[in-house]
Amino acid sequence: KQILKSLDKDITVYWIVPAGSEDSMVSHLLDSYTSASSRIKVEKKDPIVYPDFATAYTKEQMESNSLIVVNGDKSKYVPYSNILVTDMNQYYSTGKESQTFEGESALTNAVSFVTASVLPKLYTLSGHGEADLDTDLWNSVKAENFTVNSLSLLTSDTVPSDAGCLIINTPEKDISS
Repeated sequence: KQILKSLDKDITVYWIVPAGSEDSMVSHLLDSYTSASSRIKVEKKDPIVYPDFATAYTKEQMESNSLIVVNGDKSKYVPYSNILVTDMNQYYSTGKESQTFEGESALTNAVSFVTASVLPKLYTLSGHGEADLDTDLWNSVKAENFTVNSLSLLTSDTVPSDAGCLIINTPEKDISS
């Protein structure tokens, strides 16, 4: 609510959904956002009527009930699978999957992304046999709108001044002076 009340830019949320297939949780979420801020406008775009609409914003395969959040020339695609997240971890032991509604987090992060004048930068150190970030951490970093860059201190003398964070992920070799 604080983020929405502090908006000073108009945001359009395109709800990509065929007529009659609207998810009630997404509908409630979007109603909550438009009620909390006069700066948020929602437009439904039926992919059957407008088959090429989303291609202006993303190259990803469109999922029904997905969102595209737009502010000027900045946009962020929020797939439905990031709104209603399916966890298969228990499936093999119980035969059941669990689903979690993550719509508020996904939509708020998208609004923050399209309204931010500067996105935080995260650097991952390389050159010492560092491990890649695990999938959960990578997804969290992306969801929080960090720009991720690799940094080799073997070729650069310092950590860039724009670094919001430097991750040194389990190096296999000592870091030289």
